[in-house]
Amino acid sequence: MFLGKQGNYSVTNDPSIMRQGVFLTTSGMDIRESGLIQTATAGAMASATTTAVATTVGQTVLPLATAGTGVVAAGDIITMANDTNKYVVTSVSFAGANPAAGDTITIAEPGLRIAQGAATRALTVVATSARNMAFNRSAIILATRLPERPVEGDLALDVTTITDPRSGLSFEVAVYPGQRMVRYEVSCAWGVKNVKPAHTALLLG
Repeated sequence: MFLGKQGNYSVTNDPSIMRQGVFLTTSGMDIRESGLIQTATAGAMASATTTAVATTVGQTVLPLATAGTGVVAAGDIITMANDTNKYVVTSVSFAGANPAAGDTITIAEPGLRIAQGAATRALTVVATSARNMAFNRSAIILATRLPERPVEGDLALDVTTITDPRSGLSFEVAVYPGQRMVRYEVSCAWGVKNVKPAHTALLLG
């Protein structure tokens, strides 16, 4: 957040960083910072290929041939020969420590973006890197409610409900007395779920 002038345009005091944690908005998406981004070690699968069958646009299950070494896991990112797109692995079915006939890799929706003919296609695992996230608001649901209070009551002197005017979320505010102190408790019960994985993406780097 700053005040100044750069080039031929004015930069004004923008409270979005301090109030909402938004650095900037680009292409309709708010860019924020999170301390929970993790860098998982990429799978060790190498020289693996699909079976010699045609693939279609939207296909999510890739059958593997007996080729290569190592395995991958959910969260890994792979590429396929003759296809510049990158695909996120959601689940795998490996019988052993190396790809074998009958093994499969399942990728996230919307699946393959390019159809390919009946031939084996080399699969490559994207190396370990930071995995930032992008998602549309419709992808994630946050459900909240006020906490259940004891039927008999508790030691709270006063209990009230406040509603955040920006988000619409309601919170319970309770006042608890103590020796030479008063404790204020702001609470709500909540849960979150990604209900539309197709509206989420991983960003490399």
